[in-house]
Amino acid sequence: MLGEKHVDTIWAVYNLAYVLIYRQRYAEAEHHARSAALSCRDANLPDKHPVVASCLLLLRRTLMEQGEFAEARSAFEDCVALRRAALPEDHWLLATTFTFLGECLVYLGEIERGAGMVADNCELLERGLGRAHEQTRLGWERLTNLRKWIRQTSA
Repeated sequence: MLGEKHVDTIWAVYNLAYVLIYRQRYAEAEHHARSAALSCRDANLPDKHPVVASCLLLLRRTLMEQGEFAEARSAFEDCVALRRAALPEDHWLLATTFTFLGECLVYLGEIERGAGMVADNCELLERGLGRAHEQTRLGWERLTNLRKWIRQTSA
């Protein structure tokens, strides 16, 4: 109805990919996230538009879930740059992005740096959004899972 390059359509495809990630249907989520990310750029949305970084982040999450850590890292770094240009340093979206980048770094072997990045940004999320907020809870859950993974792989 609105066309595939309309911002509301892009958000709808983003939401579909988001749901598919939580259903652990990563290849399908990647397809939709890639479509949304490409539509953002084809629609000539400015990089500061929230849908652009959000779609890129979601696409990178699907890559990370499929073990494509090097490609995901590069894209998370791009997403950080986009969000830094558009948001204040203490914004929760930037902190959430750093938790994903940190997680990716851990899986790439930069364990101390990555785990520290996740922990620092979980604290930012908690200060900014509160302990009960979903993004804060998910960040702390990500850190807990990383610490378990680190213990298991170090043993």
